[in-house]
Amino acid sequence: MTDARTSLVTTADDGIRLDRWFKRRFPALTHGRLEKLLRTGQIRVDGKRARANFRLAPGQTIRVGGLVEEGSVAITGDGSVRFRVTDLKTALPVTYRGVLPDLFREGQGVVAQGTLGPDGAFAASEVLAKHDETYMPPEVAEALKKSGRWREGAEVQ
Repeated sequence: MTDARTSLVTTADDGIRLDRWFKRRFPALTHGRLEKLLRTGQIRVDGKRARANFRLAPGQTIRVGGLVEEGSVAITGDGSVRFRVTDLKTALPVTYRGVLPDLFREGQGVVAQGTLGPDGAFAASEVLAKHDETYMPPEVAEALKKSGRWREGAEVQ
């Protein structure tokens, strides 16, 4: 996954293993894929890497990342945004109320942090858009061109 979502661990989840917590909420996510997401740090508990056998405690938040799935972004009547984060194998529904980052769009990397709702959807309290290392804001690119320090091949968005 390249986007992230955060979920709050409730008292009902007290002491459950992280892998079992994910299996309850995302049955389509295979154990092997979960292990890879944990190993690469794409799933974190309270901002730290965790293993599948990690025991959850109430009040902990979970952050996940991935891509915003194509065709999944919708604005609801109450002004919140619904979309799905995918690793191209499985998808997690996310709801967010607030101002989205400028770089947020379908197919773009995203990280979401928040809590998991009773309906299985992730209620994000924060959404961050990801970009690659070649990204450069247009204002910075223009300043570099004016100063003569512009390097060809830099990507401007």
